[in-house]
Amino acid sequence: MTGGKGPWDSDLAGVIELDFIGIRNPSAATDAAATAPRIRLANMKMSKGMHTFTLGQDWTEAIAPLNPFSVHHVVQSLGTGAGNLYNRLAQIRWDADWMKGADTTVVTKVAAVRPHSADSSPAGSTFTGTEGTSSGDLSGGPMWQALAELQHKMDGRTWRLGAGVQYLRRSFVGPVTAPTGATNKRSTELLYAAHWVAPILASLEFQGEAFYGKGGEALQALNTGTAITDPTGGGHITSRNSRGGWGQLTYKFMPGWRVAGMYAIENMERTGLSATSAHMNEEMVGSLTWDVSPELAMSVEGGRIHTVFAGNGTGGVGTDPGNAKYVGFASQYKF
Repeated sequence: MTGGKGPWDSDLAGVIELDFIGIRNPSAATDAAATAPRIRLANMKMSKGMHTFTLGQDWTEAIAPLNPFSVHHVVQSLGTGAGNLYNRLAQIRWDADWMKGADTTVVTKVAAVRPHSADSSPAGSTFTGTEGTSSGDLSGGPMWQALAELQHKMDGRTWRLGAGVQYLRRSFVGPVTAPTGATNKRSTELLYAAHWVAPILASLEFQGEAFYGKGGEALQALNTGTAITDPTGGGHITSRNSRGGWGQLTYKFMPGWRVAGMYAIENMERTGLSATSAHMNEEMVGSLTWDVSPELAMSVEGGRIHTVFAGNGTGGVGTDPGNAKYVGFASQYKF
């Protein structure tokens, strides 16, 4: 939606994007897997000159602005749980293109973002925390995100190199004394990320992201840091670190045809994890895509997903449960 004027004579635009995976609870076999609409994006943008303000639910562009190319992965982006830190969260964001229109420019983004921990979650979730009996109160937020990116246009191609940081200060108060290695008080959480887009040739592009989480709020990775455990009937903050990222090489070998290969990995500190928690995830994915027209694309994709858990059921050394492999065909039509 575009058109209209906002404050300070700014240009207004908005977007609403839905999918149909709004009811999901994998632990209950009788629940529907995908039956209700879910809001993916719902935001308004006000633009004037070099400045754009975004209000509402949008991609977390102020920390991890890229996504790997995939026709198959729509509901969840490729690399979810293996180093891709994307998400769609409620936020207020200010974007500035400081040398707009020039061949070389610097783009900055600053955002206040609603954290995952504002949601309730089933016990054992690594995305926020347990909400069990006498688990206490969790407070904090918003998450603060900031990003700076250098862009350079050369031969009709745009090179991008950027870095971002995320900060969250929150507290957790539980009625039960915290176990060893945990705290009932405050947690300072930091997440550092870098990204790049390198169009080496008109037909060859390499893009990717890397991150290091030091007790950071989870986005769509395994867990970018702080987990909340409930080992003694009371909830506590147990901080751990994680690191990872992804890279994808795309080659357009003839008009309308492209082949892409991606590798993604995330390693999370094993300390404090239960034996059944994922300690490491990696994905290796390849695809062949035919862009039949600007509206229609068809693709064959195959991949290998490798997961290592923190223990073997007795708190021992990490175990390898084997590999999951898939091959699929997908088509996409843009109205």
